[in-house]
Amino acid sequence: MSGKIEIIEIDPSALVTEAQKLKDDNWRLLQAHPLTVAAADGPGAVQLTYSFEKDYLLRNLRFSVPAGSSVPSISSVYLAAFLYENEISEMCDVRISGMAVDFNGTLYKKAVRHPFAKFTAPNPPVPQAKPAHAQEKKAEEHG
Repeated sequence: MSGKIEIIEIDPSALVTEAQKLKDDNWRLLQAHPLTVAAADGPGAVQLTYSFEKDYLLRNLRFSVPAGSSVPSISSVYLAAFLYENEISEMCDVRISGMAVDFNGTLYKKAVRHPFAKFTAPNPPVPQAKPAHAQEKKAEEHG
């Protein structure tokens, strides 16, 4: 049996409502995943993806918010989400409001407040290899 993957872009304010619809239709929560993305003119953004499964179908609810934003928790719908959401809140620069269980930044021992909030470029430049003749010339100079 083959599966299907869907990515549905939503507004963060619709997260709890959409999660409740999935729960009512017997979808199970698989994970919540953050991705930090650099912005050319600001502090960057965090893309959040909540993944659900039913009958070999994978449905992802996805949205992006500016770093430092607050988004609602779905732990009132899927209790286990509090673990994912505590991790997101601690590791990335996003606050999750209304978690059923909030560790208030103490889930992990860490050296810096938001270790995964180091924003990287979406498409970092790929280092270019030097032409072979340039490498040979450099070897001759040192040889």
